[in-house]
Amino acid sequence: MVLKFLWQVFDLLCYVAALAFFIFGFFRINVTAGIFALGFGLLILGFLSELVAQKQGRSD
Repeated sequence: MVLKFLWQVFDLLCYVAALAFFIFGFFRINVTAGIFALGFGLLILGFLSELVAQKQGRSD
């Protein structure tokens, strides 16, 4: 049970790190692309957090 929880935390950290590097790469191209990538990344992150909340039955 502890291993499953640690794996979920590790999975989340890897996802957030990948998203951060993705956005950083777009900021290296130019600022406008970085802003769009940031917005898109936050949109995906918000959507996934809502899916997790609904799956656990804690949706507002």
